[in-house]
Amino acid sequence: MSFINDVTLKDEPLALGDITALDTATIITAGQDNCQIYSGTPTPNSFVGGNFNGAGTARIQIKGTWTGSIQLEFSTDGGQTFMIASWQVNGTIYTRGTVTANGTFMGVASGCTNFRARAVAGFTGTATVIGVLSPTTGDVKINNALRLVDNNTGSMLTITNGAALISGNVEISNDTGSPIPVSGTVAISNPVTTVSVSNLPTTQPVSGTVAVSNFPASVEVSNDSGNPLPVSGSISVSNLPVTQPVSGSVSVSNLPATQPISAAALPLPSGAATSTKQDTGNTSLASIDTKTPALGQAAMASSTPVVIASNQSAIPVSGTFYQSTQPISASSLPLPTGASTSALQTTGNTSLASIDTKLTAPLSINPTRPSTGTYTTFASLVTAAKCLSANANRKGVIIQALNSVSIGLSSTVSATTYTYKIVANGVLEITNGYTGDIWAIGASTLTITELT
Repeated sequence: MSFINDVTLKDEPLALGDITALDTATIITAGQDNCQIYSGTPTPNSFVGGNFNGAGTARIQIKGTWTGSIQLEFSTDGGQTFMIASWQVNGTIYTRGTVTANGTFMGVASGCTNFRARAVAGFTGTATVIGVLSPTTGDVKINNALRLVDNNTGSMLTITNGAALISGNVEISNDTGSPIPVSGTVAISNPVTTVSVSNLPTTQPVSGTVAVSNFPASVEVSNDSGNPLPVSGSISVSNLPVTQPVSGSVSVSNLPATQPISAAALPLPSGAATSTKQDTGNTSLASIDTKTPALGQAAMASSTPVVIASNQSAIPVSGTFYQSTQPISASSLPLPTGASTSALQTTGNTSLASIDTKLTAPLSINPTRPSTGTYTTFASLVTAAKCLSANANRKGVIIQALNSVSIGLSSTVSATTYTYKIVANGVLEITNGYTGDIWAIGASTLTITELT
């Protein structure tokens, strides 16, 4: 058994980012005892988060200018689903899952994979979130032999007994920015004297001089016009293709300038017109010619009709025009169908005068405002219970819940059938004039203020 003593495990800072938007896209489902499970992708810029990377504890700080609520959540399945977390408010004895002001908060990261802070309940402004992950403290113990593995080739080296000096730094996974220096000796009892290369690639880079003792007697050089090799002796071309590409210039100085061509008849190109096809075309042209009138203005019967296109733009017109507004003189004009007459206006005027005499002064509305608040603390249960009895003098109710709870206006309230849903540390105000019984279900302490 070997021990690594006096190893300092460094904290890892987290630059999480800014929250500037309210989340309205997260999917909420009910779990065991009505606990809320959050999934889906939140609204952009409504959350920040990161990986715990095996840390033991985490500390975050929220600062900036913002209002509303920010919920602190953790995940144990790699960030697919989240649940609300309880974080200690530094400098106090309180723990919070939802915060409404700036502060520093500490939570346990061990056993969790991810963390995030998400804007909920009326968030506005900009909240900046930073954090620090702290590893688990104590000695690091290595049991049995230490095995080193090359991730590229899969080669393994097992260190057991003996002595081997390690110089420089030994890199520990997930700490590429701050390697931990290790010095001393490592015992090796069976050092490796040979290395197998059976799993190496077929082609390996070679540097230096390579001796060739069995070079072939003949060499075929192809596609090497840029770096031709000198060749001496004779080269057999019996197996070359009949047609060879030629580059450069070809001398034709011994050919006559003019070459004679003799042919009794030449074949027509594919698709060329013949005289037999011209008769049909001539007949069609003659028919069109008889239907086209002579140039110049003629009677309508001797002219070719022209149809204006459906999308024709405006055509300018010249000549004498009348003014856009024409005067009309009439001793009387008929009323349009359904037009009001003076005979019917008398009835309306009489009704308006009667209403006017009854409204001697502007109407005033004086609502009765509550002047008294009565406090009640109620511990809700897993079954529906009446948390406030009917009161005819009630003007309103304010209910604050420590944990998530369902509120109903009848005894049939349940976790899935309810009138209102209060989240953890949430507040409900009922100011619509309801004076009947109020019921609740959910493991939470309620603080109730009745306004009369």
